[in-house]
Amino acid sequence: MLVFIRQACGWWRLWRSVRSMTSPYPFWIAGQPRISAAVAEVFHPADSRVVATHYLPSATDVEDAVAAAVASRLVMQKTSAATRAQALLHVSTQLQNR
Repeated sequence: MLVFIRQACGWWRLWRSVRSMTSPYPFWIAGQPRISAAVAEVFHPADSRVVATHYLPSATDVEDAVAAAVASRLVMQKTSAATRAQALLHVSTQLQNR
């Protein structure tokens, strides 16, 4: 599990480095980026300027996300508490390093 998270974080850094700042952000389902036809804007709360755009998931995408979450539940139940804690600590550290 921790190896997967490390690989995902590495993928994220690589993706962010080559991505154009004007491109919409994808949404992620089961560790894979997805895009759609619908795009939304994100506004800065202080001055209302557009600071980012992102793709909006469809109803089918939401169903896929729920199915992936349910499928991962069985895998996570078999993972030890120590391994889950280590994975969460790694994610927390990566978020702090941003």
